[in-house]
Amino acid sequence: MNRFGFLKVAAAVPHVRIADCDYNAQHITELIRKGADRGASIILFPELCITSYTCGDLIQQPALLHAAEQALGYILAQTRELPIVAIVGMPVTYGNALYNCAVVFAQGRIHGVVPKTYIPNYSEFYEARCFMSGEEIGLATIRMCGQDTDFGRNMLFNIGGVKFGVEICEDMWVPAAPSLHQAVDGAQILFNLSASPEVLGKHNYLLTLVKSQSARTQSAYIYCSAGYGESSTDLVFGGNGLIVESGRMLRRTERFSTEEQLIVADIDTEKLLNRPASVQVAKMSGLAGIAYWINQNYHLTGDAQIDKHDPLVLALKGWVDAEYEDGRQTVLSAKELNAKIAELAPGRFAQV
Repeated sequence: MNRFGFLKVAAAVPHVRIADCDYNAQHITELIRKGADRGASIILFPELCITSYTCGDLIQQPALLHAAEQALGYILAQTRELPIVAIVGMPVTYGNALYNCAVVFAQGRIHGVVPKTYIPNYSEFYEARCFMSGEEIGLATIRMCGQDTDFGRNMLFNIGGVKFGVEICEDMWVPAAPSLHQAVDGAQILFNLSASPEVLGKHNYLLTLVKSQSARTQSAYIYCSAGYGESSTDLVFGGNGLIVESGRMLRRTERFSTEEQLIVADIDTEKLLNRPASVQVAKMSGLAGIAYWINQNYHLTGDAQIDKHDPLVLALKGWVDAEYEDGRQTVLSAKELNAKIAELAPGRFAQV
């Protein structure tokens, strides 16, 4: 982020080959380098770009899953010296299930893995054949490429004091999009990895949806969908890359280009940061959102602020989850939260 409060973000549409993780990793790496050369702080890639989206049943093969993790390791090693955060898509095994995930990393370190929440299983989509929903995974730990990292849908990331969230394709098209909750939890920038095929009349609706999501969340919304190289046996992909700020289109890629594409735009973070989210704590609230609520409610700043790893946040999250498991439907009031915090950490904060 520069001294005027602008953060440069990028969306990249690489060439891919079906199930050729080595080829895909090389092209992703080169686009990360180009993004860094153009001053981008964060670069976004399409859904399942490491394997390609149109692998069909190959996506379940252990050999391909192993190759995908090896390819991620290659990208981590090759971009270790670059001052840029990258978000790529790949299949990830957790427990006995397979998840469609976004991996967030920078300078050789994986910062988190976000699973797709809403799995489409209609019309041309049959993802439920391969993938589990990440809806039940609030926050866990997963090991990838020799690193232990956070795994779950309730995650926000931080760069230079700017918070961002990540969702995947279908997550944006549903009424209760994860990005809505991420914005309530304090995210100013939202990223969407997608592999949304073209259908007659769909593109204009997509543009409206992305701009609307940006406007209603008072955020910058960066969208990046699959393009050249995906199988056209059943689907056609346009390679849509969109960068929108507060409902206004800043940059967009050329549709149906046979060339790799990289778009870059400056996000006015000062404007976004001056619109603090009014946070409520409810069923979908994550650890980061609860920590944000405490900091906002008790006017904590600087070193006094707490983060999602604070024991109080963990304890409060356990209580919140228990409330909704017992059938509660309403949002928790400030009075209830203050009373519970006073019980869990008596005298820690001044009364508000």
